[in-house]
Amino acid sequence: MNKGLRLLFCRECGKKRFCKSIPIEGYNFRKVCSREHEWIIEGFTLERINAATQDVFSSSRLSSLFERDDMFYSSLMREKK
Repeated sequence: MNKGLRLLFCRECGKKRFCKSIPIEGYNFRKVCSREHEWIIEGFTLERINAATQDVFSSSRLSSLFERDDMFYSSLMREKK
C-alpha cells in the first residue's frame, strides 16, 4: 500500500501523510505528500548528506586508489617497507 513512503508532517494538510521523495539535480529532494502537496527540503538533512557522501564514495577515483599500478599505492607500499 505505502511501500517506500515515509510518514512526514505536511504543512498544507496539517497532518502526517505518507510522502515520497523525488531527487532534483544536485543534492536536493522534493517531497510530495499523498494529497499531492509539494515542497523542497532546505538546510542540512541526513538525506542530503547521505546523497552527497554516496556520490563521493561511489566515484571511480576512490576505487582506483588502491590498484597496484596507481602512484598512491606504490608510495604507500614504499613507506610501509
